[in-house]
Amino acid sequence: MAHTALQFVPNESFRYRGFQTAQVKPSTKPNGAGDKVKTAEVVFENAQLAAAARQMLDGFQLKKGWNMAVTFLP
Repeated sequence: MAHTALQFVPNESFRYRGFQTAQVKPSTKPNGAGDKVKTAEVVFENAQLAAAARQMLDGFQLKKGWNMAVTFLP
């Protein structure tokens, strides 16, 4: 199963309370299948709002076989 990092379409970011910014860039590591992927650092007002967005989006299927993987950075 392929995974991609969390990405936001700018005009849809209003759906996630507390969303502030997102920076998308190529990942330094390929996925398990060796494919190039992108990653995003997404900033929210606080950890509670970030956790709510993560709960909604982790595992979300963008298209068949292409699911988001959402993790918190330390």
